[in-house]
Amino acid sequence: MPYIEGKYHVTKFRTLIGHSYEGLFTIYTLINNPQLFSYYIAIDPSLDWDDQKLLSKAEGLLATQKYKNKSLFRCLSGQLHMQNSEVTIDNLMQDSTDFTSFARSNIAFSNLLEENSQNELSFDWKFYPNDLHGTIPFPAIMDGLFSNGIKWKVSTK
Repeated sequence: MPYIEGKYHVTKFRTLIGHSYEGLFTIYTLINNPQLFSYYIAIDPSLDWDDQKLLSKAEGLLATQKYKNKSLFRCLSGQLHMQNSEVTIDNLMQDSTDFTSFARSNIAFSNLLEENSQNELSFDWKFYPNDLHGTIPFPAIMDGLFSNGIKWKVSTK
């Protein structure tokens, strides 16, 4: 980043976008190094990875750190259960099988964000019931970049 900023005329408003495991990385970067970017877009992040390791770490960090002037747009695809179409966003948390661990981890992260509003992170999330894990990136990037729920603060300096 210092090289790019030294060579090109850019603003200090940086956006990090990631899908799946890159979405996990996006959230990891937000909670561990929030100063690196202004805006984070995590598309169908793999928060179930390693027994929800990042989710556990986020619990403590979201409660104690400040995220003023940082924003997060997160989304979840409609692929909630790999083998049971009866599982919906409304009854997802009642299913305890491994097939819903991915989606349940994302809902649990949303709950953590809501419980820790004192950290001043601006966030929004969207559920895409008609998209699969592989089809969600394009609409999510478009919605994330143009999200009305995010307060854009772009510096011209």
